[in-house]
Amino acid sequence: MVATGGSRGAGHIPTLMRIDHAYHILDLEPGASDEQIRTAYRDLSKVWHPDRFANDPAVQRKAEEKLKAINEAYRTILREGNESGAGRRGGAWPPEPEADLAAWGVRTGTHEVMLPDYESLADLVGRGRIGADAEVRPPGSGGWMRLGDVPELKRVMAAGKLRRRRSWAIGCALAAVLLLFRRPSPWGLAISAILMGISIALIVSMRGLETPE
Repeated sequence: MVATGGSRGAGHIPTLMRIDHAYHILDLEPGASDEQIRTAYRDLSKVWHPDRFANDPAVQRKAEEKLKAINEAYRTILREGNESGAGRRGGAWPPEPEADLAAWGVRTGTHEVMLPDYESLADLVGRGRIGADAEVRPPGSGGWMRLGDVPELKRVMAAGKLRRRRSWAIGCALAAVLLLFRRPSPWGLAISAILMGISIALIVSMRGLETPE
């Protein structure tokens, strides 16, 4: 079935993608349930979120295109359900991605994406993929705000920084000890001292990095 752009009344938006291709992009078989469609969209949105590839611009550009295709495929399947009257079980279909009541908008510079739910956003914030200067748009809100001004996300960010610094401190300390055992030379002692100093500095910095209440 190929949806066309014929007039169906004011406000109708033509489908831009073949319905079979839309199912293929979401790794689904035609006739998949509403829940399978929602789950596939959310999982693929997390996997291909561009901020996961911030250190590789080429891969990030590919992820942006992939996410656009995922969103378009999701819209196409939803429109096909809406134009047929309802979901296959007789209930209303879920809204399009941008109107999803659980979706969060994220904007960093000229880059803007939609995340399917708060958990997806919190995961990226906690891993340091999205910084405090990014802007977010909560579900159902028409306005953008600085991520660092959202209390719950500020707590997630602080907790993530604590985890990362703790891991770095432990890693530096272990490397210093191993180096002392394997290379007890002046150079080895010097490098071990530097690593231990970094570990101590990280531990001290953690004391001032308390999770905001």
